[in-house]
Amino acid sequence: MDENYASFHATTCKILRKSIKVGFMTHDQFHKMFDSFFNGLTERMHPPGWRHINIKQYWHERFIEALEHKSPTLTNENYTELAVMWLKAYQQQQEIIDQLEEQIAKLKKAT
Repeated sequence: MDENYASFHATTCKILRKSIKVGFMTHDQFHKMFDSFFNGLTERMHPPGWRHINIKQYWHERFIEALEHKSPTLTNENYTELAVMWLKAYQQQQEIIDQLEEQIAKLKKAT
């Protein structure tokens, strides 16, 4: 396992353990999360020649690679990393939401 993939794998594991809990993710939750990821992509983010492939299936496979810690093929490595970066942002967003919900709960108790 090369150093970059080891780092990729460790980061993804941390994200999954902390906020996603794949073992407990429902089918609907997974698809909502993937759809959110996919809908945020622009044409400039797609691989060359993307008009000749099923682009949603392509990104679905990259997203699965990121979630399941699979080592991407060399040609797909950068595209899988995009999914990993999205998952990192998702995790950070969830942490902020959790903090805000805690603050709201404290304010409600104080009033």
